[in-house]
Amino acid sequence: MASEYNYLNQSGCLAINDVDDASKFHKLMEALNTVRICKEDQERAFEMLAAVLWLGNISFQVIDNENHVEVVADEAVTSAASLMGCSAKDLMLALSTRRIQAGKDIVAKRLMLQQAIDTRDALAKFIYASLFDWLVEEINKSLEIGKRLTGRSISILDIYGFESFQKNSFEQFCINYANERLQQHFNRHLFKLEQEEYESDGIDWTKVDFEDNQECLNLFETKPIGLISLLDEESNFPKATDLTFANKLKQHLNANPCFKGERGGAFSICHYAGEVLYDTIGFLEKNRDPLHSDTIQLLSSCSCHLPQLFASNMLNQFQKQSVGTKFKGQLFKLIQQLENSTPHFIRCIKPNSKQLPGMYEKDLVLEQLRCCGVLEVVRIS
Repeated sequence: MASEYNYLNQSGCLAINDVDDASKFHKLMEALNTVRICKEDQERAFEMLAAVLWLGNISFQVIDNENHVEVVADEAVTSAASLMGCSAKDLMLALSTRRIQAGKDIVAKRLMLQQAIDTRDALAKFIYASLFDWLVEEINKSLEIGKRLTGRSISILDIYGFESFQKNSFEQFCINYANERLQQHFNRHLFKLEQEEYESDGIDWTKVDFEDNQECLNLFETKPIGLISLLDEESNFPKATDLTFANKLKQHLNANPCFKGERGGAFSICHYAGEVLYDTIGFLEKNRDPLHSDTIQLLSSCSCHLPQLFASNMLNQFQKQSVGTKFKGQLFKLIQQLENSTPHFIRCIKPNSKQLPGMYEKDLVLEQLRCCGVLEVVRIS
């Protein structure tokens, strides 16, 4: 039952009305077969998902006055270890100790409670993220059959839309940054390049002004005084907190018209689609990569294929990157691919905020058309 797993029961929502999970799982299996993921690899993938769930159930007990811990030896440990292909003893050591170099000797230092919890969660997140990357790669390999014969392809990019909630955190920060980058790509192709072509062809037309979001992108990307650079800098300080990060942003970025420091640990960014208030609580933790070399070695020693593969991929990386920097690099790579293609754009407009059919909120629709640049596109067409 989902309620038995800590990673699943935190929201309190364990089922959705009118959604048949068993039926959806059957469709998932059909989809995996369609993209030629073999039965053995399917089982491996599900074993990794199960391992992640059991990792979330692993608990710790404090054993001294300095808050050092040891892992509680229970079903969660043995199940996670079995699914990963390692011994329960090795898993318990990796989650509760850290090996450090002391002269010529290697010494195992016990972790404190929060360090152990962070290590456990970092391992679970790493396995899940690596599994996702592996699955995408396997699907792409399947879809590439015959591609080399033509040298041509049609790709569809379906990306999460701009987000602004009552509380916006690091996830919305990354999502909205990606949307800013894609909006600039949209502007470049439908306004800058189009109007340059009109000029070169000597076409008589009225120049269409559009809202350039370069200033907002500079806010995110400028080095060393940009949102992502400052986040990485603060993430590397052991004593830094989300509040010190917020104060650093206010100290360095107030001159940018797209940035506004707010009270406490909050700040606002004026995006192309409107102003968004961000709460810095959790920013540093989510941006850090706390996966220690001991954990990578544990995965390398597993008898199961996927943990070994995940560890190998991590070891082959030139250097560890923060989540924000990695996301930025992936985004630049995506934009580079888009620049080498002939783009066509589809804008999805939400008709109402209540997710009801046949209802149109005029102000909501108009605001989306304005923010997405659709009105200017009509004028230039």
